[in-house]
Amino acid sequence: MTTNEINTDYHGFIDEAPHSAMIRGMIRMAEDSADDGLEDFAKRIWQTVIADLTERGDFMRASMFVRSGNKIIGIAPDDKVADDLMKKAMEAA
Repeated sequence: MTTNEINTDYHGFIDEAPHSAMIRGMIRMAEDSADDGLEDFAKRIWQTVIADLTERGDFMRASMFVRSGNKIIGIAPDDKVADDLMKKAMEAA
């Protein structure tokens, strides 16, 4: 593959990636950002992921993330919010 054949536009990859891969990538980006000292940015990414999952009706996955929190990013587990999301998941099923 030559340099001319390589697409350097990250947005093109984003458009093609499955949603689950995007979620994993965003969490990884948040963790790496926190490691680099960008804690506020990392927390904004985390909040965006949770909001996106909730808007898509993926309450079960959002609940899992919220219940476990993320030590790297500095997000504490939140059982109350996780329980509320789980309740929404059960109602939607």
